[in-house]
Amino acid sequence: MKRFICHVLFGAGILSAFVFPVPTIFADTTFSNTNLLSTPHPKPMLVSEEDTKNDTISLVGGKEFRVFRQSISGVPLWRFELDGAYWWVSPRGVIWGKGTHPADSPEAAFEAKTDSEAYQVFLGMKAATASVFDRHT
Repeated sequence: MKRFICHVLFGAGILSAFVFPVPTIFADTTFSNTNLLSTPHPKPMLVSEEDTKNDTISLVGGKEFRVFRQSISGVPLWRFELDGAYWWVSPRGVIWGKGTHPADSPEAAFEAKTDSEAYQVFLGMKAATASVFDRHT
């Protein structure tokens, strides 16, 4: 699928219009944990706050990016979703969705499949010196 963008140029007193196809790379891309870090992401267009805990962010190309604010045993974990890809941000760093990194990489130790697994990964992470979450929870 291609979109068409029309550029109108006015130069040397002559009005010219050029129409050319632009690929919609993001509309055809399905994000998953395996391609999340290696695929360009669309830019945000509009943020709508559904309630105090969830946000939906409309992206260029028509995709939606979701943010779920939650707390498990007093620990703020923000879950992010884009198509089939998901990850969490905690006061101690990013917890990736299962399969984001190769199984034999050091980063695989910081992966989770569920919110409760993400909390367990958080407990095993070293404490950060400062956290932006302390100001927003």
